[in-house]
Amino acid sequence: MNCVAQFDSDSLLNQKKQKSTYFQTDFSIPLRANPYRNQFDNINEDQNEYWFLPDGFNARVGLGIHYKKWIAVGLHTGIDWKATEKLVAAPIFGNIKFSPRLTKDDNSRLFLSFGYGQIFALGRGNLNGKFISGRLGIEGFDGPTNATSFFIDLSHYQIPLRNYTNGSGSFSLGLAFNFY
Repeated sequence: MNCVAQFDSDSLLNQKKQKSTYFQTDFSIPLRANPYRNQFDNINEDQNEYWFLPDGFNARVGLGIHYKKWIAVGLHTGIDWKATEKLVAAPIFGNIKFSPRLTKDDNSRLFLSFGYGQIFALGRGNLNGKFISGRLGIEGFDGPTNATSFFIDLSHYQIPLRNYTNGSGSFSLGLAFNFY
């Protein structure tokens, strides 16, 4: 009887370790092309050599389910700020992520994710539109349940802003923290 009770508690512990949900939080910086690249600064007489300049800040969170960290489906939201367009918006989108292992020991993964949903401009009445996002990155595991990711993000905001009748987009570099 004692042996059966021990077996049941061990199987419950193993089920608890194989949790199939995840929580993700990420931060990224949208970049824009530098319009003054290769021009000289009259004050310091320095040449401006930067290809890209920061153009805002994005912060997002997401919840979902995964299968062995290889495929994940979730619901994500956050705040995106684009300085050039003077836009603060809140995307709400579904996300699917594929992340095959790069090594046998499951310490690093390459990932590709796609998101599709709605985006709402804050402080601009009822201005909203479609939101599309794609990410490519690398994920390293800090432990059995924690992962840190570096990624590039391409997002498209289908919101008519000024001269952008078909919407605008962003190219971002970011850092994500995943908890499985």
